[in-house]
Amino acid sequence: MFRNNIRLMVITCVVGATVVTGALPSGASGRVVIDKQDGLTFSLPAKWSQVPLNGNDFLYFLNQAAIHNPALKSAITTEMKQMAKQGAKIFAVGPYQQNFLSNINVIVVSSAGAPTGQAFFTAAQAQLKVQLTSAGFKDLKFKVASFPFGKALEGTYHLGLTGQAKPVQGLQLYILHKSRIAIVTFTSLSQTTDLSVATSVGRSWHWT
Repeated sequence: MFRNNIRLMVITCVVGATVVTGALPSGASGRVVIDKQDGLTFSLPAKWSQVPLNGNDFLYFLNQAAIHNPALKSAITTEMKQMAKQGAKIFAVGPYQQNFLSNINVIVVSSAGAPTGQAFFTAAQAQLKVQLTSAGFKDLKFKVASFPFGKALEGTYHLGLTGQAKPVQGLQLYILHKSRIAIVTFTSLSQTTDLSVATSVGRSWHWT
């Protein structure tokens, strides 16, 4: 059940580490994120913007990434297409700092075959720990976090990437809701930033 989701997790983290420069595109949308198909909505923190997974706004980010690493544009394009095929819904970025844009990615997949209740958290944690460690994720830590919408499996880690001087810090929430699992990834240069943004998003998240 979780094997495909773990693959999504790895893709999300790599895309999340895109190094870009410059201001946000003027066409980026506002702070409220709505996914009508999956029935979820949440608010972005101040100075964060949602960026479409295609179109001119996304091309802007690809071109800025290519300034630092021409090969990155092709790699990101391939990965984003793969994410879209497997349920990628949302991509949002925060303020530009230290040659990096902190960001959020949301993927929604089917929960078919997944256990429910506490068994979901136990099974997901066990499998994620093994497979993510083998994929190069460091200092993995998991806990069950409580939010107004309910509970979610929270994982934190750091990951070294080519072209990035210091390891990027990541936090993921696995949210089980009826027939779906929302995988929400927060990536920045600081675990403090990840925790702050995750708390903000978690407090405003609700299912419609």
